[in-house]
Amino acid sequence: MRVEYLYYFLVVSETKSLNKAANKLFISQQQLSRIVSSLENEFQTKLLYRTPNGVNLTADGEILKSYAVDIVNKSREMHSYFYLNNQLPKLQQSKSVSGRC
Repeated sequence: MRVEYLYYFLVVSETKSLNKAANKLFISQQQLSRIVSSLENEFQTKLLYRTPNGVNLTADGEILKSYAVDIVNKSREMHSYFYLNNQLPKLQQSKSVSGRC
């Protein structure tokens, strides 16, 4: 499972449409549908009800959504932490070299 797939799932749950979510994510609707199917296969459960008016989350989809929110937020937090830790020493070093802001 990839964290980005969980993010894609969250966008689908927000837009309630595979087509709108795909447009928002700049990927094809077919690719997004395959990603959702791969999540359904991985967790061996149906996550979405597909209707003519869009999609709704199943009970398991709602549970996955709550986990996905936490995982995506933690992933962003982790990336921010390491990005800042890697950038601050470089910024401080370049600041001391030039002696000016």
